[in-house]
Formats: sequence, C-alpha cells, structure tokens
Amino acid sequence: MRKPVAGIGIALLVWTTSTGAFGQCNFFKPAEPERPHQTPIVPDYSSPTMTLQTIARGIADKNATNGQAVYVGALADSLPTGTDGRAYHAFFDSTDLARHQSWDPNRDYNRTLEGTFYGDFVQLRTTPYEMTWEVFEPHGNDTGSASDSLLHRQYKVYQVISGSRRLIAIGVADLYFVKSPAAVNRWVITRWQDFRSPDARPDISQDEATLGSRRLDKQ
Repeated sequence: MRKPVAGIGIALLVWTTSTGAFGQCNFFKPAEPERPHQTPIVPDYSSPTMTLQTIARGIADKNATNGQAVYVGALADSLPTGTDGRAYHAFFDSTDLARHQSWDPNRDYNRTLEGTFYGDFVQLRTTPYEMTWEVFEPHGNDTGSASDSLLHRQYKVYQVISGSRRLIAIGVADLYFVKSPAAVNRWVITRWQDFRSPDARPDISQDEATLGSRRLDKQ
C-alpha cells in the first residue's frame, strides 16, 4: 500500500515544482497590508467660501482620490470644453517675482499650469496636509454681487507630523470669483492675486513661502 502513496507524492512534487504552484501558495506568501480606504470628495462650489473649503479639501486629499479634480474644478474655465465664460489667471507678489527671474511676468499663469502645480505641491512632503483660510481684513472688506465676489484671505498649508503641524506655505490672496452661468450656484475663481504674508518671517524661509512662490519654483 505504501508504493502508490509514494508515487502520488512524487508526482505532486513534480507538478508543483514545474508549475510554480508551490511558490504561489498563500500559506507561504506574506500578507500584504491593505491601503486605508479614503472617500472621494464631494465638491461644493455653492458660494465663494465653500469653493475655498473645497480647495482646502483637495489639498488635504493629496490626490489620493479626486483631490486634483476638485481643486482644478474651483478655477474658471473658458476653453472650448469649459462653460464658465471666464478664465483663471494667477498673479504674483513682487518679491516672489524678483526671486524667480526665469519667469516672464507677461506670461499668463493659467488653469493648466495650476493643475500641474497641484500635482507637484502635494508630492512635496509625504506627510498629510492641512489647509486653512482666514479673513484678511488689512486688504479690505469682502465685496460682491449676485454674479461676482472679491474675497481677501490669508491661507496656510501645514504638513502634519505625529499630530503636530508645520507650515509649508503661507500667504495672502485677493480672490475674484464669478458665478458660472452654466450651473446653479457654482462659484469659480477667475483671478488669484498672491501676496507675501506679514506673518511670514522676513528671511523668506522655504517653509513659509507663498503658494505663488511655490508655483514659480516649478517654472
């Protein structure tokens, strides 16, 4: 009775060796940790304030889900595929321009460049990000109508390390919004005028650079 069993055992060994099935056996394969599930962002552009909150959520997402799409979705699009009737343009602080001589100040910093910047910026650090917006009264009161709006805000972007926050960008933005004619309550940015923040250290440290400066770093 032992001979048939031995024969079967030898045949099984030959089959597993030739097919590689032995090496693929789950009993011998280390378990791979599952990636944490992250829920895609539901964008909200129903007011200028909510549009800014959506931008902040897009930054925090770091494009793990749809962060880039909702970030760029906050910017006006006048291309043939767009329906906002206006285009997005970014402008820079004079100090940042002086430190980036390779940038032509007459060149248009548009929606396409901003989308590329997002991808570079969220990869700058491997740690989680957090972004905040605060009213910046020194630039005046917010103004607007049923179809447009001008907001003055200070922004801060942090990297979060073991529960503590460290600045990686800080600045002030005058943000001009329009209400898109193609959607109900869709407010998009057409102009982002960037400024150095008075709260930033005067040495223009890299960790306290404006988003405008970080945009120019990639040009």
